[in-house]
Amino acid sequence: MSIGLLGQGTLVISGVLLARLLGPQDRGYVALLMLWPIVIAKVGELGVPTAAAYYIAREPKSFSNIVRLVGRIAKRQVPLLLLCHLLILVAFLKGKPGIVVNAAVLTLVGVPAAMAVDYGLTLLQGQRRFGTLNALRMVNATVVCAGLLILLVTHKTSLVSAVAVLMLALSASGAAFLVAALSFGRPRTPGDGSTSIRDLVRFGLQGLLGSTYPVDTFRIDQMVVGLFLSSTALGLYVVGIAFTNLPMLISQSLAYVAYPGVAAQADHRQRRRTQWQFFLLFGVVSVAIVAVLEASVAILIPWFFGTQFAPSIGIARIALVGALVLSARRILAETLRGAGYPAAGTFAEIALLAVLIPAMVVGGHYWGAEGIAAAVLMAGVASLAVLTAFEARTMTKSEDQLVPVDAS
Repeated sequence: MSIGLLGQGTLVISGVLLARLLGPQDRGYVALLMLWPIVIAKVGELGVPTAAAYYIAREPKSFSNIVRLVGRIAKRQVPLLLLCHLLILVAFLKGKPGIVVNAAVLTLVGVPAAMAVDYGLTLLQGQRRFGTLNALRMVNATVVCAGLLILLVTHKTSLVSAVAVLMLALSASGAAFLVAALSFGRPRTPGDGSTSIRDLVRFGLQGLLGSTYPVDTFRIDQMVVGLFLSSTALGLYVVGIAFTNLPMLISQSLAYVAYPGVAAQADHRQRRRTQWQFFLLFGVVSVAIVAVLEASVAILIPWFFGTQFAPSIGIARIALVGALVLSARRILAETLRGAGYPAAGTFAEIALLAVLIPAMVVGGHYWGAEGIAAAVLMAGVASLAVLTAFEARTMTKSEDQLVPVDAS
C-alpha cells in the first residue's frame, strides 16, 4: 500500500504539471490520445496476461513454458493491434488541429509499450515477486514527473512535447517490466508443459471483461466526456477524478498480491478466508482516506490546479465515492479469479456496463460531466452487488461440499 500512496503523490504532481502546462482543452486532448493505445492493448491481449499469472502461480515450474507460449501469442497480436490503432487515429483525427495530429503520431508506440507492461507485470505477479513488481510500477510515474518538470523549466509547453514525455515513460516502464520478468526468478526444474495456448486463451477470454475493468482501464467515462461533450469538459473531468486514483491504487496494489495469493492456496476455506482478509483491509484503509479527501477537495483542487479548474470540485466529490465502490469490486473480482472463478468479474462488468451506458446518456445530457461521474458511481454499485451475490452463492456452495456427510 505504500507504493499506492507514493503512486498517488506522483500522479498528483504529474497531473498538476500537465494541467498547468496545457490548460483544460489540451489536457483533455492528452487524456483522449493516451486512452487509445491502452484500450487497444487491453482488448487485443484477450486476457492472456491474466491467464499467464494464474497458471504460473498455480504451478511455478511452468514458468518457462508459459513464457514461450506468451511469446508466440504476442508476436501475432502486436502487428494486428498496431494496424487497429492506426485506423482508429485516422478516423479520430479528421478535422483536428495539426498539433493534435502530430501528438497522435507519437502515440503509435503506445500499444506495444502497454503490452510490454501488461505481460511483464503479470509474469512477475505469477512468480509472486511483489517487491520487484511494486518498485517497477514507479518507473512510469518517475519518468513522467521528471520529463514534465524539464518541460516546465525549459518552457516547452506544447501538446506534442507533453505526449512525447508520456510515451517515453510508458516505453521505459514496459522495457523495465519485461527485462525484470524474463531475466530472473526462473525455476531450475522445468514444468511438464501441460499448459497450452488454448488453455491461456480460454481462461483469458472467460475473464476478459472482468480483468480489463472497462471503466478503470478504458476510461469509458473519459471517452464519453471527450467525444460527446468537449475537450475542455474532459480537461475539467480529468482534474476532478485526479484524487480518486488513491483508492484505485490501493486496491490495485492489494489485488496484485491477493490474486496469486488466493490462487496458491490449496484449501478452499483458506482461499475464502484470505479473500475476505484482503477485502476488509482495503475497506478500512480506503474509507478513511476517501472521507478525508471529501472534506478537503474543495481546497486542494484550486490550490494545486488553479482557479480555472474550480468546476472540477463537484465532479471530484461524486467520483471519490464512485472510486471507492469500483475499487472494492476490483478486490473481490481478483480474489474470486484467484479462487478459480474468472467469469465472476465478467458477469460483474456486464452488469456495470448495462447500468453505465443508459445512466451516462441521461446523466451527461442533463448534468454534464457531473452526471457522467454519477453514472459511474451507480454502475459501480451494481457491479459490486453482482460480485457479492456470486461470492455468497458459489463460494458458500463449494464450502458446503467439503463438509463430510454424517453416516449415522
